[in-house]
Amino acid sequence: MKILLIVLKKSRELREIAEPKEGLSTSDNKRFLRLWWEVNILLEQLNSKDIDSAKNSMAKWFPFNKGGNYRKWYGNNDYVINYKNDGKELLDTRKAAIRNQKFYFNESITWSLISSSDIAFRYKPYGHIFDAAGSSIFSDTNCILLLLGFCNTVVAMMLLKVIAPTLNYAPGSVGVLPVIDIEAEKKNKIVDIVKENIKLSKSDWDSFETSWDFKKHPLV
Repeated sequence: MKILLIVLKKSRELREIAEPKEGLSTSDNKRFLRLWWEVNILLEQLNSKDIDSAKNSMAKWFPFNKGGNYRKWYGNNDYVINYKNDGKELLDTRKAAIRNQKFYFNESITWSLISSSDIAFRYKPYGHIFDAAGSSIFSDTNCILLLLGFCNTVVAMMLLKVIAPTLNYAPGSVGVLPVIDIEAEKKNKIVDIVKENIKLSKSDWDSFETSWDFKKHPLV
């Protein structure tokens, strides 16, 4: 307990150095969401850098973070959302909740809102919109990688079980995780390890045909 109090005294809350945000709610997923392989790939844009480039692409379908199964570092890139013309069709329903739009398409960390066991955090490159069930953390690249490394530690898992005992991991719960600053040399080492973990997880994800970056099965 004494060690924990010392850690808390020396730390800052995660939300002080990054921005955990809740995503949008369509109110009608059957209408606005598809698995990425269910639609014409010529109408998809998978790597928009920002809202303007997404709109200018004239595409209809964009990657959508929707939580998903337990998976660390990378993956669960299954869904796309109809967000043509800044989500005009969504907005026209007057039922969709378009939250934190300025963060759409930015690189981020995402996780599943509800989990029956441990929570898992994943890196999302540029190009994704995020759902209320796939809330996300935003910051500059190095900060994202450092926080991803921390959030996937046993320490963070234990803290979240205290902060969110109902296993409902809302952005507010993740945002109060205590983060301690460390020297630059250790930061660089952590970033390198996290990059390697993302690379390995992405390679595993891309080895199956359900990945849009699939080339061939590694055993072929």
